[in-house]
Amino acid sequence: MEDQMGNWNDDRHDELSGRVDEGFADVNRRFEKVATKEEMGEVKAGLRHLDERFDRLQQALMVGGIAFGTALLATFGGLIATHA
Repeated sequence: MEDQMGNWNDDRHDELSGRVDEGFADVNRRFEKVATKEEMGEVKAGLRHLDERFDRLQQALMVGGIAFGTALLATFGGLIATHA
């Protein structure tokens, strides 16, 4: 009876050892997917470039909006002045 129990415990220990090894292999695979500092630097540089482009777009839209509003006011002013 003791021999059977010893074999059972050994089998369970082997199974546990295999599961622990699989868990560490999974952790190692996940760490391989983490970006390095150089890669993160490249991402940040790309985001800075994108941010600059959005700033320029926003500035262009504001200038265009102000020009359109000024032209619209001038048009209405001209219409009012000619019909008065």
